[in-house]
Amino acid sequence: MVVPETVPPVEADRGRFEQILVNLLRNAAKYSFADAEVLVETQVTPTEVVISVTNYGPGMTPDEIPRLFTRFYRTREAEGSGIPGLGLGPYIAKGLVEAHGGHIWAESEADKRTTFHFTLPRAME
Repeated sequence: MVVPETVPPVEADRGRFEQILVNLLRNAAKYSFADAEVLVETQVTPTEVVISVTNYGPGMTPDEIPRLFTRFYRTREAEGSGIPGLGLGPYIAKGLVEAHGGHIWAESEADKRTTFHFTLPRAME
């Protein structure tokens, strides 16, 4: 886990923030190579906090990434792997992030890694 020394508070419901993070961590754990780590990083900008969850696994093709956040979407790799799931984790995370005024996106390298990034607005101090 890579976290700056101080992370400012964000505008988010605690329970919903936990739900976002748990969805992305479960997804990362399911699709990681055996014994691979899951990396969580946090970056602070003047207006938001960026949280990134990276897993080292089969990754996705560029044509799959735009559909990741649609309801019930599973990649070809996920469908053929026998790993259980409905394709709702990223979809739910997107709805919750956007409801809090944030943004979510993914980057992937086939056969290497996938990173989900999401932002939440910093709380007014």
